[in-house]
Amino acid sequence: LIVMDPRGQALSRFATHMMQFKPGADVSMLNAMMHVIVEEELYDKAYIEKFTENWDAEKEHLKAFSPEAMSPICGISPEMLRAAARDFATANAIRDKLLAMDIELLDGPEGTSWRRR
Repeated sequence: LIVMDPRGQALSRFATHMMQFKPGADVSMLNAMMHVIVEEELYDKAYIEKFTENWDAEKEHLKAFSPEAMSPICGISPEMLRAAARDFATANAIRDKLLAMDIELLDGPEGTSWRRR
């Protein structure tokens, strides 16, 4: 479980990564994670090929958002940004297991919760 919230969360006790970023810096944090996913080619290449346009331009754009560059802005260490990006990019097996158990994750104003479908 990766928890991303500037306020902290009750779910943080269950989190593998608790990412309490600086308020307003969520885009910087996410860009750093995308940088890692693209740099390490952890994305689904077939999906990108089929459903995206201008991917080369996006890859070039993300080069400016390394975890080292974004860490002072978002307040999350480069190591944590890299670890969370890797875990997020490789979490398909976990997501598929939750779906198989008929569990749905919900994101709302009170945070993330789950329910059986």
